[in-house]
Amino acid sequence: MRHFLIVVVKLHRPRKLGAAATVARLERGFDKARNWLRFRNGCWILWTKKSPKVWYARIKPILQGKGEFLVCPIDSEHLVGWLPLWVKEWLDDPESIDVE
Repeated sequence: MRHFLIVVVKLHRPRKLGAAATVARLERGFDKARNWLRFRNGCWILWTKKSPKVWYARIKPILQGKGEFLVCPIDSEHLVGWLPLWVKEWLDDPESIDVE
């Protein structure tokens, strides 16, 4: 069954040359999810069948020594807060909306 995961990344030197390439590598890796979106710098939501442990194993080699990260499930039944409308629409139906 698919579920949402949030991935939060803090690069040690986000303005250093190569940081954009690291983010690009992360996002190419996120393409293995059914769908994903980045709603702010360093924050992604994945729509996936894989566990947080699987995503941890995928992300760790990319960020090794370059930053810190957290991967955890989102309980979509209990979401509260303010995000842009397009994020809410995507969370309501991540299969039908392609975010680029």
